[in-house]
Amino acid sequence: MEFRPRHLAIAGVAVALALASLWGWRVSRDLPDPQDADLLLPRAGLAAGENGYDALRAALAAAKRIDSEWAPLSWDRARMASPEGQTVFSTIAEAVARPALQFPPPGTEDPLLLELRALAQLLDVRALAQAQAGHLDAAFADALLTVRLGERIATGDDVTLVGAMVGGRIQELGYARVRNLLEARGATALTVSAWLEQLGDRPIPAEARHRVWAGEYQAFKTQFTSGMERQREGVPFFMRGSSGGYFYHHHRTLAKIAEAFRVHRDAAGECGQALVEHADAMRPIDYVRPNAVGEILSRVAAPAFRRYHEQFCALEVRRVATRSVLALRAYRLDHGRYPAVLTALVPDYLPALPLDPFDGATLRYSGAQRRVWSVGRDRIDAGGEPASGEDAELDEIALPLELRPEVVAELD
Repeated sequence: MEFRPRHLAIAGVAVALALASLWGWRVSRDLPDPQDADLLLPRAGLAAGENGYDALRAALAAAKRIDSEWAPLSWDRARMASPEGQTVFSTIAEAVARPALQFPPPGTEDPLLLELRALAQLLDVRALAQAQAGHLDAAFADALLTVRLGERIATGDDVTLVGAMVGGRIQELGYARVRNLLEARGATALTVSAWLEQLGDRPIPAEARHRVWAGEYQAFKTQFTSGMERQREGVPFFMRGSSGGYFYHHHRTLAKIAEAFRVHRDAAGECGQALVEHADAMRPIDYVRPNAVGEILSRVAAPAFRRYHEQFCALEVRRVATRSVLALRAYRLDHGRYPAVLTALVPDYLPALPLDPFDGATLRYSGAQRRVWSVGRDRIDAGGEPASGEDAELDEIALPLELRPEVVAELD
């Protein structure tokens, strides 16, 4: 058979089409898996009686049996001192003391989570009642239990960002009560020093923060995948499936989202690090590339997490500053005045200088202004003066060494 130029042209076109088909098949293939194994932590098996979360659920149920409207701020001393009330408080303490606190699997709807702060409010109400009765050590014990409860919730197994934030708010409630107790009558230098020792220096470990981001990713993946499955029937055939669509690759999209979670996980606790969490804007050509829909979803589906980092860092500021306020008050009770500089607290009151989590420098302090403060997220030292604008409480975080008269009157 004689090959003519047109035969060669046809053969060339056929080869070109075959190569184009092969290229199209290769670029339209999804990844075999989302490559997110490091964010999928195995769920620990707990024996009966080991999970503190079960005890918190029991405490909440017991409290609701006493108070069907569940209004912790309305509890009086008689109700708190009743056998039923004592059962609620002892069950909360048991929850903190148990070996683990494991939340339901990430992605599971759990209405109990948002009610946990009410249990902390109940502890705070009893702490105030104890202080008003002159039982300062008992009041501090309740405030400390509030802090420990928040720590356990914020670092629990399978906790997500919402759970960590609830735990953080509970810790802040406990720290605020500890500071308020400094104004109670009978708070001596010896008492305050003992409180400082019991409070300890307990930052949230990095591995615990890593678990939070892993739990959040697992919850996100569960919801995202189920949402995409529900939408699958309404999607054109060329976008369907996890492996065959040109414009949407499910695994490749999850892999991109998982990488964004890793950025935040690895930056957990690094308050001085500026986070870059927004991907570059898509170019026109990107809208016709493979997995174009996945690229769009990876930018809009995953929430922005910068605020969570800032809230975690603000909590760490309040933890460090609360210890500093206790040390400063103990110093004043011993010497009749506040020290000129924080170095006077080391080593008798603090083992080392307190550091500002946002910039790593020594926490700011002024004896004349009677306050300690952090530069906050903007890392600009404004002398502890209140900032203005959106989320101003994160730009200059200041704690007074002494409370306003109306707050002091509450303790009498």
